[in-house]
Amino acid sequence: MSGFYDFYDVAVVGAGHAGTEAALACARMGLKTVLITQTPDAIARMSCNPSIGGIAKGNIVREIDALGGEMAKLIDKTMIQFRMLNKSRGPAVQAPRSQADKIAYSQLARQTVEQTENLYTLMDVVIDILTTSSETPLPPNSDSSAERGTIPGEKRSEFGSNIADSTYTTEAARSGMRQKVTGVVTERGRIIPVRAVVLTTGTFLGGRIFIGEYDAPCGRVGEPAAYGLTASLGRLGFTTGRLKTGTPPRILRKTIDFSKLEYQEGDAEVVPFSFDTEKVERPMQPCYVAYTNEKTHEIIRANIGRSPLYSGKISGIGPRYCPSIEDKVMRFADRDRHQIFVEPEGLSTEEMYLNGLSSSLPECVQDAFLHTMQGFEHAVQSRPGYAVEYDYVEPTQLFASLETKRVAGLFDAGQINGTSGYEEAAGQGLVAGMNAGLYARSHKELCGPLGKLPSSMNGVPSSMEAGAFMPKANMSLEEMQQFAQISERETKELNEYICSVQKDAGFDAFKKIPEYEPVIIGRDEGYIGVLIDDLVTLGTKEPYRMFTARAEYRLKLRHDTADRRLAKYALRAGLKTQAQYDKVEEKYAKLAEIEALLLKKPDMENPGYSEEEWESAKIEAKYKYYIEKQDKRVEKLHKMENCRIPEDFDYGSIPSLSAESRNKLEKIRPMTLGQANRISGIRNSDIMLLMVYLKR
Repeated sequence: MSGFYDFYDVAVVGAGHAGTEAALACARMGLKTVLITQTPDAIARMSCNPSIGGIAKGNIVREIDALGGEMAKLIDKTMIQFRMLNKSRGPAVQAPRSQADKIAYSQLARQTVEQTENLYTLMDVVIDILTTSSETPLPPNSDSSAERGTIPGEKRSEFGSNIADSTYTTEAARSGMRQKVTGVVTERGRIIPVRAVVLTTGTFLGGRIFIGEYDAPCGRVGEPAAYGLTASLGRLGFTTGRLKTGTPPRILRKTIDFSKLEYQEGDAEVVPFSFDTEKVERPMQPCYVAYTNEKTHEIIRANIGRSPLYSGKISGIGPRYCPSIEDKVMRFADRDRHQIFVEPEGLSTEEMYLNGLSSSLPECVQDAFLHTMQGFEHAVQSRPGYAVEYDYVEPTQLFASLETKRVAGLFDAGQINGTSGYEEAAGQGLVAGMNAGLYARSHKELCGPLGKLPSSMNGVPSSMEAGAFMPKANMSLEEMQQFAQISERETKELNEYICSVQKDAGFDAFKKIPEYEPVIIGRDEGYIGVLIDDLVTLGTKEPYRMFTARAEYRLKLRHDTADRRLAKYALRAGLKTQAQYDKVEEKYAKLAEIEALLLKKPDMENPGYSEEEWESAKIEAKYKYYIEKQDKRVEKLHKMENCRIPEDFDYGSIPSLSAESRNKLEKIRPMTLGQANRISGIRNSDIMLLMVYLKR
């Protein structure tokens, strides 16, 4: 049994789009990485819309590619329709979007993961995070900045689980010092020593699906939810909440009358998502447009009391910009129809996706309202629409590196941070993975080796004992206390073992937290930077979705210039080679050369450059004035953006600071003046005061 346990530099929990990017990044950085998932068959599965990209989202995909990620390459090899959105508008708001063969996409992602050196998959469920207290004080106000009672489904540490006994929280959490990750425990009984952990739990963390009166503990229909980890996070001191999302029914292609639908073809010219893809050669499929009608709406209104959204069964808040058909019918009563996009899910499946028809009404009601729509009179559902409610960690508890403030070496990415969308998840996963890798490298240098657990610990995991305890939904007080006691025992034995291994190797830094320079993308450098900054600064109480309007520097964030802005971070982390970086530099040196010619003679003919180079330079020249104007504003704000605020800064030392601003600054603990400036309610005069005191 001595080979049953192993150790890893990084453990990535969950293998959706965030987990896939995080795991690949860590492994490619040369770190021994384990990707823990309920089933390897579901790696990078598209739970909802079978598409990648869109407004702002397409920009994120190209940023992922520039940073050395995988999503762009996957969609280039599996797309079945391509469209460049907003072609009639300026380049700053144009974005690529592609329908994906969802089966081929997931299979290719799995193949990529399994063939990547240093990366191992484990089919299991993580139920507990083990930590130790460190010699570093807990950052001031590292709790959630959200006011108590404002988070949907709120649980705040021990109080949220109805356990007032202080022994419920871990000993490390009660120390008042910053904690440090030492290991994870899985449902089947593995205790795995690790240096860093990336949580990418998607909708599976405490997940529950709803279809009318039916509900079940699932993260996706037919796939069980993960329990225990939310309680573990609570014991570590984190505040969690509940969010909700949904998905529409899937319909068999052969039961749809396409002659009654509007035909929607893709673009003839396909622009690859990846900067490394020269040409996309894929069989393309059409999409279609359908509409609801007044009969559809009558059926929905007549059965609205059977929707869990309206019956009170769901406490989580759903995505504002992607409402269910029930929401649309009730909120927009004056609309006599709603547009539905009918999209193929792949080349090897009959299932069609009804984009815009998300529903959690009973299946019989879904059948009834579907049959009122033209072209769907005889439609047959292969899968019902449903809502899913799940736990998330309120994101103001994170640094901009996506490392948690309370626990060093613990990173969160994706829906656990309150976001929606594959692209938003993948972008976070890549940043979290890069930073977890950088942390793990420093940890190895400072703290020394890890090792396989001795055979004497084989009987310790709870699930290997007679009458084993297993976490579940809605655990009783007695069960929660039992879970806490088991966890403390496992923590003690693991930490004593790791400490002894490191001391035997000549290291005495078990309680020390390694320092590293994280990858932090600025708001002027990428939509990923805007996304993360919004989350960790402002938090979210509903699923966050990226829009171009969220980015104040969007003229600089065009999808075609992502490599120019972000390749430097990939080089530093080791996800791109010097040769690859030099190629990017050469590309933009040539564009600058063309731009200089065009500025002298705007109407000149192309003297022999490639069409792509010529068109890119023409855009730069055309928008040069606007970009320069924005650059001046960016430069002015960039000084504020990069002016760092010490973690222990005493805001009480500024006597003229308003009470409201002081309270918000102390709760959020921004890392920079720029981040402080974007906190809702902070006065500009207070930012100026803070700047003065920081210069002293």
